[in-house]
Amino acid sequence: MRNKKLIVLLAILGSVTLLAVLSSVIFSVQQIHANCINDYDAALDALLEDPAHNGIKKGRSIFLLDEKELIGEIEAKPEFSAVSVVNIERGFPNRVYIHYVKILPYLAFDHGEDALYLSNELKVLDKAEGQAAYPDHIRLLAGGAPSGTEQGAYFYQTDGAAYGALRIFMEAFERLGSQKEVTGLFEFIDVKKTAEYGITYLKTRTGVYIKVFGCYANTLTELRYALKLYAENDAYRSRGMIVVGRSGENIFYKPADDYS
Repeated sequence: MRNKKLIVLLAILGSVTLLAVLSSVIFSVQQIHANCINDYDAALDALLEDPAHNGIKKGRSIFLLDEKELIGEIEAKPEFSAVSVVNIERGFPNRVYIHYVKILPYLAFDHGEDALYLSNELKVLDKAEGQAAYPDHIRLLAGGAPSGTEQGAYFYQTDGAAYGALRIFMEAFERLGSQKEVTGLFEFIDVKKTAEYGITYLKTRTGVYIKVFGCYANTLTELRYALKLYAENDAYRSRGMIVVGRSGENIFYKPADDYS
């Protein structure tokens, strides 16, 4: 009787052990796939799929993956400064999918002989040789030295007035249209007087300046007033300045600009 119980117990233990071994083999990470939701970048996909960069070890149990921890590790790496991970999906039995959004650069800032390319959150996405013109980016004209210049760093300290002021404009840009539409509209944004005096200058790619007073929650409304005037009057598109007062009041066009 005791032998039968022992045999049953050993059989159960053997089955559990076999199941555990099979699970560790079958349900272990073997393939990692990256999927960009808003762009196609084969090089970035390949980098995200590389265990040396994404931190996902092949052979690791698919059940032991900590999605929140992995997302934090990926987004913290400088090479992934342009990546915002949406989620990490398990594809049974042995696949992992990294779904992400590519953060696109809005601004280009001349820094010595280099150009810093900044996201809408004012993070440095890339550093490259400076250019005479930036047809795919809005040139940023800013006073003083940046707080950060390396990939992944914030251009300004996030608790400073300069960061807060420029972020208000970046949030407005996001709502005006896509990154391509907005960068195709503006040649530069000059924020040298924004934080201290509340005056911001923008220049459209057709040559008209927009002067915005104030830097508040209604900045989006102010820009919309200015662009409405710009779009509805052909004479206002090649030269001169559109001036927008606080709260979008007293908007007017003048043939001569006072930008300096």
